[in-house]
Amino acid sequence: MGAAKTSAYYSVAPFLGVFFGILFLGERPGIRFYAGLLIMVAATVLMVKDTIALQHTHEQTHVHTHEHRHGDLVHSHAHEHGEE
Repeated sequence: MGAAKTSAYYSVAPFLGVFFGILFLGERPGIRFYAGLLIMVAATVLMVKDTIALQHTHEQTHVHTHEHRHGDLVHSHAHEHGEE
């Protein structure tokens, strides 16, 4: 899965803990909870956004030179390979 995706998935674990605490334990959050919730949501959005930004591709090109032999004739020339 990769470290970036794994960290993004784990970043939502505190939200699940709060949800289950409210659902099963009957907890009622106060004003500090909502202030913390805003910070947690902002941090999670930034982390997930950064994780998505890491998923990209690059076009690669390289050039190499090598010798060819055709009987008594020896010559060299460059070859270019492009990969997407």
